[in-house]
Amino acid sequence: MTMTAALFSLTVTARDQNPHWQADACDACHVEASPTAENSVLRAAPDDGLCLGCHTAASGSASRHRSTLPVTDDMKNRMPASLQMSLDDGRVVCETCHDLPAQCLSTRRNEQLTNPMFVRDGPFRQRSDSCYLCHDEKAYAKLNPHDQFSGQGKRRDKACLLCHTEIDAAGDEAINYLTFNVGNDLSKMCTGCHPVAPHPGATFSFSTAGSSDHLVVPSPAMRRRMEETAAANGTRLPLEPSTGRIFCATCHNPHDRSLPDYSAAVVNAGDSHRLRLKDICIACHDK
Repeated sequence: MTMTAALFSLTVTARDQNPHWQADACDACHVEASPTAENSVLRAAPDDGLCLGCHTAASGSASRHRSTLPVTDDMKNRMPASLQMSLDDGRVVCETCHDLPAQCLSTRRNEQLTNPMFVRDGPFRQRSDSCYLCHDEKAYAKLNPHDQFSGQGKRRDKACLLCHTEIDAAGDEAINYLTFNVGNDLSKMCTGCHPVAPHPGATFSFSTAGSSDHLVVPSPAMRRRMEETAAANGTRLPLEPSTGRIFCATCHNPHDRSLPDYSAAVVNAGDSHRLRLKDICIACHDK
């Protein structure tokens, strides 16, 4: 039996219970059930042997960072000293990015609240911020789907095609005959990037038991109110074509304010939260 296989057989129970941050699960990684500074022998080296014995079998996610990757000189120059010191013969291993003692030492247990994955030098405001300790952030810049026009007024087709399957038509009226990359559930266009639980600026969550779910088909009376409010304010409050439901873009305008010839479609586009009406609640609800 290989070391990795032996480790997996020893720790499968602890793995299922998640030994990290657990005071009574030290022997999942250590030989001794109660390791000390003088006797803290690990069952294997903290790389392929110790960590991947559980994590490969448990997840095997292709999106997880591979270990034992060599570090280029450019990356090493960018890395803080804490990461450089954790390399193994110039290669990235699990403990290069994960500060293992953080979840072992009782004096650091409170870090679980702000840095649950015990990422070295964390916590980070965005999960991807830790990547830029090694990688050049400019090389991984994301395309903003809301930035649909260049400074010269030229349309950025790639931005439009992040949501739309074709770009021959524009504006909210086109919602009735355009198709989208996410199929019929149009809110997925937004929730892939934006968190919705809890919804910003409110105390409710979407699609959560016991909460106010706004992604519903409005009643006939409410729909009439929406149409009247939209007309009175020179805007649009589109509904999901396939279901008639309210979706994210009913209230939030995803378009660029430079969108030509569709004045109603770009009302408040680019403003804070992109709300189609400043007091968006009255579009549907009576004060």
